[in-house]
Amino acid sequence: MFGKIGGKKILTKLKHLKTVGSGVAQKKVLVEEKVIEGSESARFLDRMEKKRRATETKRQIDMRGKVDGTCKAYKHQDRTHYMDEKCIAIFEQALAEFDGRYTVGVYEDVTNAEHTHKAQHEREKEQQSQQGAATSSEGVDREAFWGFDSGGAQVPADAVEVDFIPFGYYPKRAEPRMTFVMELEVELPSGETISCKTKDISASGMLVTTKEPRLPVASDVVLVRFTTLETEHMLDCPEPVRYKALGVDQDDDKAFLRLIRTDLEINTPFDPFITEFIDKNRHRYKVDLKDEISAFKAKAFEYLHAPVHSEITFFVSAQTGRRPKLAFVARSRKTARWVDEWQEFFKAYDLTPIISESRISKVIKNKDAPSLVIYTFRSDILGEEHYFCAADGEFSNSSQRDGFISIGKRSKGWRVFRMTLEWMNRPEEKKTKEVLQTLDDHSAEERASLEKQLKEVTHSGFLLDITRQHPTAYHDSTSDDDAAQLIKPFRVSTKHIGDNIVVQPGYFEHRSEPRYIHETPVIVKFGKDKIAGNTLDFSVNGMKVTLDIPCSAQRGEKVLVTMTKLQKLVKDARLSDIPYKVVSWQSGAKVITLEKDDSQKAKHAGDFFKKLIESNQAKLKVCLGETVETTLTRIVEGIMSETLHGMPFFISKDEESTCTLSHVGICEADNPIAEYFHLFGPHYDFAAVGAKEAIRVWVRELFDRGVDRDKVYSAELYCYAEHSEQYDCRTIVCKRDDEFTDSMERFDFLQDAARSDDFRAFKLVITRTYTFEEHVFQKDYDYIRNNSRNKAKQLREEIDRVVASGQLFDVTKLVLSREKISP
Repeated sequence: MFGKIGGKKILTKLKHLKTVGSGVAQKKVLVEEKVIEGSESARFLDRMEKKRRATETKRQIDMRGKVDGTCKAYKHQDRTHYMDEKCIAIFEQALAEFDGRYTVGVYEDVTNAEHTHKAQHEREKEQQSQQGAATSSEGVDREAFWGFDSGGAQVPADAVEVDFIPFGYYPKRAEPRMTFVMELEVELPSGETISCKTKDISASGMLVTTKEPRLPVASDVVLVRFTTLETEHMLDCPEPVRYKALGVDQDDDKAFLRLIRTDLEINTPFDPFITEFIDKNRHRYKVDLKDEISAFKAKAFEYLHAPVHSEITFFVSAQTGRRPKLAFVARSRKTARWVDEWQEFFKAYDLTPIISESRISKVIKNKDAPSLVIYTFRSDILGEEHYFCAADGEFSNSSQRDGFISIGKRSKGWRVFRMTLEWMNRPEEKKTKEVLQTLDDHSAEERASLEKQLKEVTHSGFLLDITRQHPTAYHDSTSDDDAAQLIKPFRVSTKHIGDNIVVQPGYFEHRSEPRYIHETPVIVKFGKDKIAGNTLDFSVNGMKVTLDIPCSAQRGEKVLVTMTKLQKLVKDARLSDIPYKVVSWQSGAKVITLEKDDSQKAKHAGDFFKKLIESNQAKLKVCLGETVETTLTRIVEGIMSETLHGMPFFISKDEESTCTLSHVGICEADNPIAEYFHLFGPHYDFAAVGAKEAIRVWVRELFDRGVDRDKVYSAELYCYAEHSEQYDCRTIVCKRDDEFTDSMERFDFLQDAARSDDFRAFKLVITRTYTFEEHVFQKDYDYIRNNSRNKAKQLREEIDRVVASGQLFDVTKLVLSREKISP
């Protein structure tokens, strides 16, 4: 209902063209009219509706799976419909109203009948909506609605509630499950038979309901006869089908049985029948996509978040009886600058001088506080520039520590890291195997090597930059000569520098065709700059090049490539200034991956490479580098998602282009930071993170014109909990560090807040996300779209609205130590 005018109901709102003005000024404009009951417009709409319903149709009615009753064939004129007794009665009554003609009105009266599952579902939604409104406005019947006793608590009016993204989520079902209701008989181990109805069904399992008092227990093997499929759908299966009960859930007078097939290895007539039945009827009866959508959202948001991780994630092998070692490092785009800075200095990706064997062992042994503070900087105080690195516990005394830190704070590249380690949560074996299958078609050796590396990894670790949270007041009067002697023992030696395996989250293989290893000289033109290099591999549509010197490449940047040696050998092809675009880069943009554009010149070059490959197929070796790298990246992303160190969150633009906190990432393990913002029951309040004024500041900092695309905005949040008399629930009080006028005001607030048992200090980092590459998960997306274009569209719109991603880290102890406040 749209309200009332003059005591009469507004039935609807109608948009139409209306002629306004006169003469040469006459024109048609779009207006919105409120249609009032009894008006001419209302009578016009009523005539049009009656005409529409009286239009004859040939649409078939098939209510199988859409009502609880048993449907049977019902012939009318030249069509056969499938309806239960109630539908048949409605059909015949409606038919009489339209003088025996089968019309749109007859079809709609049957398919929208009150007893259909569709109508029941709509009523349930309406009841939940009304109940939810009552819950939020009047605070009534929460226990019935939410399933818990809220004790009269209400959600604060300014609370920020979000959607939770289940990081690390994996589809629980391997096959499509179709919503379909049918009768079946289930024989229990005791020999008794109970009557059941399916809720949904797949090739290997189903969910059924029953009102029978006798029920199987988990792990019982039962025999199922599909009576409806036998009588209505021509199933010819003499023997019952074996299922095992996975679980039994009770709900008032009804029980839900989760059953899984136990005889899949036996070739029964049921197997091909049920597979074909689901495939043929998937559009008619609707495939349940909840599982697939949850998995796709998890993958998509993990993919958006992985490249902007603000901490360095690493993986360690610390097996019993062996020396611990650094296995590989995850280098996100937001930590790339510091990691590449290190790489440029040492000419290698080796973080072992920081994440050393002794430090790994120390953190693992310290079970009460498994973390370590590490200091690093660059200085030429010894004559040449060197890196220096030390950790708490490695200084001979406090004077040496204070002197090292004081020298470091006034040197280049000063950083303080908190290193933590924890036992690694491995992804489900099924999940890992699915990712590794991409290597099966290429190299069993590569797969075996990668599997071995992954099995040896025991811990995941994190290097969090806490330079800002570290105490600032260090004073010393050390002379330059004394300073040189003081820091000399902590100089990083280049003798043992090697290469770690570095994984770049968010990386994926761009080329779909085989790539071949071949080295040949090239010149790459970046605007006016020309840089020489050599190809590492090539394909028809792309190549990977190592340059003689680093370049400031940007993703999507157009470059021109000249094949200097090949051009001299080949006269019938133009191999100079071939247009390509940069799709990825590594090692400070010294190694770049290129993809040819759509120009005619690039097409001619592609034809040349195609002929070259075809004529040298036996000589060329397939390059598996990117395939292995992509495979390892997907597995590492899965591990990172299941071992969340902070709390990931996402900022999205709504329909009005307003940025709001929209999603929070959680995993199956404990999420202590997310739980800190828990109010009661299903309600959380993230206003401390998602306050509108704060988001406006962050978005302005990140999106103003001229701002670096990779800028990271950082802030500190200080929170404590208190009880709200108004809403009768726990609420969070929060202040940001930029809200204080000076350090003294901040100190006074922290001193008072720290008296609360629920005081927390958080480090917040936020940065822009990168464009979501749909084709990375094209297969998963296509499956959802093929079954529901509307849900696929909504899913894509939800992901496309994300503009920034951030993380929250607990730095309570560090802040209190810095401020010299005792909790």
